[in-house]
This record gives sequence, structure tokens and C-alpha cells, in this order.
Amino acid sequence: MEVQKQISKLEHCNSCEKGDGIPVSDSVLLTCACGPELKAGIQSLQVLLREILHVPLDFHVLLVDSSKSANRSIFSLLDFSKDLKGGFLDAGNRSSLAISQARKIFEVEVIGSSRESAFSYIPQCDWIPFDISFLHITSTEDIQANRISRFPKVSLPVICDRSADLFNNFISYDKFDLIYAHGGEGIIPENLSIVLIKDALRATTFSSIFNSKIGTKNSGCSEIKFEDLLSLIRSLHELKQNGGVMGNASHLDGLSKSLYLEIERNRQFQAVVNPRDRSMQAIRFYVTTPGDELLFGLLLDKRNLNILQRSPHGDFLILLNKCKEEQILRLLETMQEFERKPEREG
Repeated sequence: MEVQKQISKLEHCNSCEKGDGIPVSDSVLLTCACGPELKAGIQSLQVLLREILHVPLDFHVLLVDSSKSANRSIFSLLDFSKDLKGGFLDAGNRSSLAISQARKIFEVEVIGSSRESAFSYIPQCDWIPFDISFLHITSTEDIQANRISRFPKVSLPVICDRSADLFNNFISYDKFDLIYAHGGEGIIPENLSIVLIKDALRATTFSSIFNSKIGTKNSGCSEIKFEDLLSLIRSLHELKQNGGVMGNASHLDGLSKSLYLEIERNRQFQAVVNPRDRSMQAIRFYVTTPGDELLFGLLLDKRNLNILQRSPHGDFLILLNKCKEEQILRLLETMQEFERKPEREG
């Protein structure tokens, strides 16, 4: 009974009522094992996602329970064919994981990688082998603090992992054929994945990419848990109230610019990532003089600032979407105090 009450709320929420509805194909893409009592709630959520993400009509919204797939592999969830050769750009943890997952199913060719420089830049996509079935890219690597500023223009399907920035950046849908985002941090619940797939990719033209048509019983879909559905729709309404995707992007852009300006000005610090490829969600930097790093750490402890962590590459990492503005201001003040500190002189 309680579930029915909550579904009723989802069906009749004001924000969903003023939407234009969803394409019939979105209804077809409802998770195949979903019971009828949840379909109304999922449809309301699809309307809300379309509104917030400005999803065009030639894309379809798919919600998938990713908990039953090992490591939440998109290639398992959507039942990719083993008779493929996927091209990948390797720019950090997320793309490296995707490469590892893909190799368990089909042949992989890494077209570009910045691993040798601790992922301090986005590798270029200057050439595509003729036998590649699709190109996989990761828009933002949060742990490596980089992002793609210019997406490659290619004549084959482009699949993009936007797990780190689906609700933080405007999406140019004309550059992609399939966009996905796994949950676990932020808005999307851990066991849920969002897939935005272009109609052309679902059509028979590209059917060789998948073993079965997306949305059918064998396409990797599984039942969505009601608590995940409710959690996501609550988070989306909160996002709308705070200015939506553009409000989120503007907030993060302001924080990242403030920090990068200080890092560039303050000679005691150096940024890691190439300016063109810097993320606005995360920042990596290091203390210019290695011997002063301990002093900086002690000053952070003294100011009770615990928003910095170590990246896998040994430098400092700050995830801005997990910080309050007041904490960033205190960090800026601490960095300026470190610059003036007399103990470092001589």
C-alpha cells in the first residue's frame, strides 16, 4: 500500500505534469522485468530526466539496475556482441576500467592514452583504424581531474561515459550515439545506471553492436528497485530547485576558477593537468618544493581542512562537488598563508 502511495506521488508531481510526455519508444524501453506498479513511476522519472538533461526526441531514456552486472559493465548491461572491435581513449580510472571490462567481451584497441604522464592531459583522437566498430570516450575523469574540452568528430558510433558529469555539464547530443552514467556518487543511486541511446543506434543499421535489441528481455535489463527510483527522483527535484544542470555547472566553474587562479599565482603550488583539459569538478596540484609538503600538510591539519586527498599519482586532489564553498574559501586563505609563512624562508 505504501508503495502505491509513493508511485501516485511520482505520477502526479507538478514538475512531471507540465512535461510534454515521453515518446512511445521510452515506454518500450522500460526495464523489461519491471512490474506494472512501477511503470508509472519510471515514466514520470523519464519525463523528469528529459526535462533536466534536455534529451532530444531522437534519444531514448533507459533506466537499468546495474547491481547484477559484475563491476557495472555497460557492455554486459546492454549485451554487447563479442564480434566487435572497440576503440578507446584512455584518460584515467574510469576509462581504464571500461577498457578492462570491454576486453572480457570483445577485441579492444586503445587509440590514445595519457597514462605515461599520470593522465595530465586528454589524448588526441587523430586517427581511427578502419576496423573499429565504435569509439568509447569518458567525458570527465574525476580522480584524474581532467575532462574532454572538444569531443572528436568521427563517422562511427560514439559511446560516452558521463558517470562523473551527467548533471554537471551541458550535453551536445549531436556528438554522441550512446551516453551512460553509473550511480554510486551524487545524484544517481549506486545500483542504478542511466542510458541515453540514439534511435539510430537501436535500429537495425547498427544491430551488430548488440546481441539483442535494447529494451528486450535479453538486452541486459533487470528489475529496478523502488527505493532507487524514489531516491533518484527526489535528487532530481532538488537539482531543479538549485538551478538544474546549468546552475550546477556555474557553481563548479566558479569554484574551480578561484582555485586555479590561486595555484597559478602562488609559486608554492603547481597544477598537474594541462590547462585545456582541466576539469571543473576536481583539481590536482602539488607543492613546488617537495621539502615544504609536510609543512603544508601540518598547516592544513591546524586549520582542520580535510577536503584534500591524495590522488593515485601522489599529488593533492580536491573533489569540488563534495566541498562547501566556505571550505574552498578557507583553503584559499590557507594557501596564501602558506606562501607568507616565515618557517619556509631560508
